[in-house]
This record gives sequence, structure tokens and C-alpha cells, in this order.
Amino acid sequence: MTNKEKHKNFGNNNSKYTGVWPYNKLREIRILQKLIIMPLKKWMGTTRTQNGYNDFYAKGGWRYFKWLEKRILQKRIIMPLKLTKGLKLLEIGCGMGHHSNILSELGFKVVGVDTSEFGIKYAKEHYSTSKYLHMDAKDLSLEFEPGSFDIIFSNGMSWYHYELNGINQGGIDVPICTKDFFQLLKRGGIFILKILTVFLGRRPDGVIHHNEL
Repeated sequence: MTNKEKHKNFGNNNSKYTGVWPYNKLREIRILQKLIIMPLKKWMGTTRTQNGYNDFYAKGGWRYFKWLEKRILQKRIIMPLKLTKGLKLLEIGCGMGHHSNILSELGFKVVGVDTSEFGIKYAKEHYSTSKYLHMDAKDLSLEFEPGSFDIIFSNGMSWYHYELNGINQGGIDVPICTKDFFQLLKRGGIFILKILTVFLGRRPDGVIHHNEL
């Protein structure tokens, strides 16, 4: 099979989604490996508490190239799902607000929530285009009415680091809590879960290698 670039038209304009990115793929992989994957391996060794995340964010948190994260959101999520500006979006586990800010700049009406007091404080001080709330995602129904959002976005939220089909290491019943998230979506709304998945076929001891939600 030949490696041909595939294009797909979106909407009524001339924009195209391509499965081949216009910059060097190897460079992208190396960037992700250095800035995200390697720190993630160290960070996911144990279940993190709220204070653990506060300490982590106080030391700088995750490091991102804004242009790269923006491109990933556009090419891998926004364009394929045909998401349009003006939609109301809730980011759960927004951390220091990096992705909430990018999504706001891309035209969405964004609310970011996180249990880390430091993370939300940083987000409020550095990003003014989104609304940020310091709260537990389990309490969202107390803050928002059913059908409040068009999109719920989760980018590596800690609830989804471990078991997905029951109560995880943090004591969260993932299926039940995820179902509660769905109540906050409008009819036809979209829940987007973005987590690191490795397809190397390795099954190291003590690490979950297959799961379903």
C-alpha cells in the first residue's frame, strides 16, 4: 500500500484536513517524548493527591510548546469533529489552564475546572479569556445545570490514568462519574477524552495495558 496523503473537505469552505502533517514527524515525536512522555512516566508512578499536583504545578508543571498543542487540537480534534466557534466547552482537570486558554483563543467559550488551587490561581493570573473554577469534578452538578455545555474536554485527567471499568486507585468510580459528566452536555454534545496510549505491545508488570470505558 502506498503512503498517500489523504484529504477531507470540511464545511462549505476550502479548508482541508490532512492525515500528514506539514512538518517533520520525527521532530514532533522527539518533542513529545522529551517534554511529555518522559516526565509522565516519572509522574504516574503513584496516585497523586491535590497537594501533589499543587507542588508539581508550583515547580512549573507540564511544559508545552503552545504552537504544537494548538496544531494538535486543530488537526486532531477541532477539524475532524467539525467544531465551530462559539460553542460552550468545559475542560475538566484543566491544570494551569494552558489548553483552556488555547481553546478560548480558537473561539470557544471555555470554563476550566481543577482541584489544584495553585493551578487555578496560575490560570486566572495568566489567562484572562476563560473562566476558571477551583473545584472537584465530582461536584460539577452543583455548579452547572444539565445541558450547560456543547463539549466536555479532558486532557489527561488523573481519573483516567488507571482502571476505567470500575473504582480506580484514587477511589473514583470512573463509569459512574463519567456518566454524570454526560448530564452536563446538551443533546448531541461531545465528550472528548485525550489520554496517552502506547501501541508498542509491551505489558510491564504492575501497569495496566488494556482497559475499556
